[in-house]
Amino acid sequence: MLRTADGGIVHGRTLEFGTPIDTSIVVVPRGYGFAGKAPGEPGLKYNAKYAAVGSIAFDNLAIADGMNEKGLAIGAFYLPTFAKYTEITDANRSKALSPLDFTNWVLTQFATVGEVRAAIERGEAVIAPTVLEGWGTKAPPLHYAVYDSVGVCLVVEPVDGKLKIYDNPIGTLTNSPTFDWHITNLRNYLALSSINVPQLEIDGVKLQ
Repeated sequence: MLRTADGGIVHGRTLEFGTPIDTSIVVVPRGYGFAGKAPGEPGLKYNAKYAAVGSIAFDNLAIADGMNEKGLAIGAFYLPTFAKYTEITDANRSKALSPLDFTNWVLTQFATVGEVRAAIERGEAVIAPTVLEGWGTKAPPLHYAVYDSVGVCLVVEPVDGKLKIYDNPIGTLTNSPTFDWHITNLRNYLALSSINVPQLEIDGVKLQ
């Protein structure tokens, strides 16, 4: 996320996978009906409250990265070896979404990051370990960055079968490990500078 001089918000991403991802751009109108994919029977059924535009992968009609008409945006990022989704039972199937349905649900249902946080904290949805066409034999391991039109950012990560939420004032996200590790890891780079350090002399040896 970048802030412009006039206070606007711009967000973008890079995508570097070891295999090609077949993507298409779609527009989802208000009122369009969805059913979350889950192992076995379908999961959460919902209609788009807000129109959205973004990219889908392998012709699966679920926006992985996009923005809705209220300026809410989301990006799905890779979280291999750390993502662990919720096991689906008869009790929670009606709330189940695939890892890519989750991004689509967020975009089409909410206008602000605060609304997204509240819905997750209320347990309105769970992410199921759903195998999706084009992604191999396992559910794609993903975590998510959510932004709204005023620059509030949230990170959502499926860890140990639950959705963890982090405030993200930095406004950026990358792949594994989890977000809290990356925040701690930033300490290793506090001394970096774009300016050359001065010459140092130790026991008559000049280093520069």
